[in-house]
Amino acid sequence: MRRKVVLTAVLAAALVAAGCGGGGGSGAGTTSSPQGSLAGPDQSIVVAGVEPAQVDFHKNVDNGGRLSLGEVYETLYIADKSGQIVPLLADGQPTRVDDTTYDIKLKTGVTFSDGTPFNADSAVFSINRVVSPAIATQLADVSTIAGAEKIDDTTVRVKTKTASPLLANRLMTTAMYRPTTTDPTKPDQIIGTGPYKVVSYTPGTGTKITYNEKYRGEKPQVTNVEVRFIPDAGTRVQAISAGEVDVVPEITPLEAKGLQNVVATSKPAWSAFVRLNTLTGGTEDVKLRQAMNYAVDRDAIVKQVFGEQYASASQCTPLPMGTGGTSSNVKMPYTYDPEKAKQLVAEAGANGRTIEMISSSGAFTEDRAVAEIVAQSLNSIGLKINLQYLSPFSVYSAQLIKSQNNAPPMTFAGMVDSRSHVDRALQNYYSSSGPPSAFNDPEVDTLITEATSAADQQAAQPVYDRLLQRACDEAAYIYLFDYKTIFGLSPRIKWEPGVDSFGWNLRYDQMQVYEDR
Repeated sequence: MRRKVVLTAVLAAALVAAGCGGGGGSGAGTTSSPQGSLAGPDQSIVVAGVEPAQVDFHKNVDNGGRLSLGEVYETLYIADKSGQIVPLLADGQPTRVDDTTYDIKLKTGVTFSDGTPFNADSAVFSINRVVSPAIATQLADVSTIAGAEKIDDTTVRVKTKTASPLLANRLMTTAMYRPTTTDPTKPDQIIGTGPYKVVSYTPGTGTKITYNEKYRGEKPQVTNVEVRFIPDAGTRVQAISAGEVDVVPEITPLEAKGLQNVVATSKPAWSAFVRLNTLTGGTEDVKLRQAMNYAVDRDAIVKQVFGEQYASASQCTPLPMGTGGTSSNVKMPYTYDPEKAKQLVAEAGANGRTIEMISSSGAFTEDRAVAEIVAQSLNSIGLKINLQYLSPFSVYSAQLIKSQNNAPPMTFAGMVDSRSHVDRALQNYYSSSGPPSAFNDPEVDTLITEATSAADQQAAQPVYDRLLQRACDEAAYIYLFDYKTIFGLSPRIKWEPGVDSFGWNLRYDQMQVYEDR
């Protein structure tokens, strides 16, 4: 009983310090559908979000980038509403030639918004550019791809460094560029094959996109979208409450209660964690990292900050349970036990140690509140956490992608289920070669290669189990919680996000606008 009282005090203090009243309970915020008649064609909407750290999708794809350009660019493969990986610009799944060679047929009749035909030249250019050392991509998804070559106008041959049965998944983040692209950060070169094209991109202000008349698909009702860059999460919610914007992604459960029209993904889309640097910064000792996991009550954070309707405690997996590669065979060894945490801190010789921790501010749901709870929980077991909030997102992102020896000791972060498989998380955060990884374990590296290169992915599940359990036992993260993405909509918008609408990836072409009441 005493242990729970202490935790509640820590949570309460942290929530006050972070400026959050707590989501609490299981209240959902009122969800409504617009009443009345569907509005006519060529509707315009306004979206509030964060600014991209950068807009070259071959270097990285962040929340702001998805919000502004997620439907300007297209990829060879995409997740559908059910989470299945399906062809988008490809015409079928990759055909294996040998263990490291795969042929991909392309759809015909596709053009870029400027009229340039999409063909094998575009796909080869894009794949080779994203893996080029000159680009220095942060997309660990493509780390196993060696390059591509043209077989004919509608066939691309992709060479990989290892057997790659998950190649379609790994190509889901590679945007297709025109082969004449030289600087995709310039607005006149941000040209894709998606349902929208760029009208303007103004750093610090926003992005405007409009319907791409050359798009091969059905014309959407929403033909004009303005994305306003509003870095503060609270200000974004105030804007939708005042009727200034139509859509706000990543709102909190508490904010949802105050809005008339709220929707959420049908299952958890994100996993939240604190990345721990295993090489430097004071977090090298596994006993200390384990102590950190024992010190944080994940269940209490879920109940008091989010509510169990929207979140659940993490189960030692880098993406929500049910994502491909996860299984219930992986066991969470860390229960909330501050006394054991104190003991491990003492054994690690870390009493009184000052450790740096960074967090985003408004980029992830309740990031400030949760980071504050984690910091105070760790302070209560004898550590001194120096927590810094970094904003705008580009400043935070620059720290997140630093190499291991330069990465902060502790980084609050989130990982999104964009490919329905843990492969992306493994390549990014568990592999020692992952751009944003701060974890270095040769055994895990070997198991990642063995699991992800197995031709029979079902048969490889025991290998995934071993590597996920190993990483958890070594405390690669402070494991926190999995949560659904909640979207605030104006009363005139109807939209039902599927699994494909993870995080900030809004589907404007699926939205319906009703007459204002």
